[in-house]
Amino acid sequence: VAAPVYYHGDIIGVCSVGKSWASINSFIKTTRKKIILIAVLGVIVILVMSFLISFWITIPLQKLADYAKFVGYGVRLPLPKLGSAEVKALGEAFDQMREKMEGKSYIENYIQTLTHQLKGPLSAITGAAELLSENLPKKDQKKFVSNIQKEGERIQQIIDRLLQLAYIEKKRKLENVEKIDLKKMVEEIVESQSSVLHKKKIKILKKISKDTYMLKGERFLIRQAISNLFLNAIEFSPKGGRMEVSIQKSEKGDFLILTIADNGPGIPDYALDKIFEKFFSLHRPGEKRKSTGLGLSLVKEVTELHQGKISISNCSPHGTVAILKLPV
Repeated sequence: VAAPVYYHGDIIGVCSVGKSWASINSFIKTTRKKIILIAVLGVIVILVMSFLISFWITIPLQKLADYAKFVGYGVRLPLPKLGSAEVKALGEAFDQMREKMEGKSYIENYIQTLTHQLKGPLSAITGAAELLSENLPKKDQKKFVSNIQKEGERIQQIIDRLLQLAYIEKKRKLENVEKIDLKKMVEEIVESQSSVLHKKKIKILKKISKDTYMLKGERFLIRQAISNLFLNAIEFSPKGGRMEVSIQKSEKGDFLILTIADNGPGIPDYALDKIFEKFFSLHRPGEKRKSTGLGLSLVKEVTELHQGKISISNCSPHGTVAILKLPV
């Protein structure tokens, strides 16, 4: 900046003030650092806020979407924890809608299947009752009375099993969870069936080491499932047959694997993918009557409730093997 110096109207000099570019560059550098620092902090704040918003809204929505997907596949899962109040309300509404729809379908299906299953025993009872109203020899009367008793017991078994199955299917999560010694439970079940095993002269080979096999679950339900598998193997084993029972841990140690094998006739190819269906049953060796067809359905429901896996297949050269995997 410059200004002239006048004396009697003439310019006799100039007064000037200047600043070097070096000082201005220093100011620009200082300001630029502050701007970059503020920009970096701003980006960090935006990223943190984005993550929090994603955690608050996106993750619960993803959980709800996964839950809906698994429910569509028929997997039984409890409603996941949803942090956001709005998403939580949406999830609860969805779960209530699912329960109502499943309940309606469940009742319709059960009425149809129960009616179908009770037709046979009721027809037999009605027919026997009509014949008993006639003058029959005592031998025939005893025969028809015995038929009525057997069909009545079959109806009772169907109703009892259906009530058990309905109770398990209604459950969405485990309630009375406790530590269970699987080895001890299997030994108790084998002991409880000792009279049946002795009657059929079936030998049992136990392949269970001295290790501890502990898991968590509902004791009553797991015992019911294992008892059904064990009884199923006994019924399909021939007289003088052989069974093998083993327990082992998975490679990662996160599952206990119970294996029950028999040397019976095995499962026909057409029935391999139907054995867990309700009311599907095969003739037992040497018997004309079938079972209720609800035992393996109960096993499947209990296993899924405990987040486990169940499979039944034929083994070489003949027989059937059931593999029950339960998470530790």
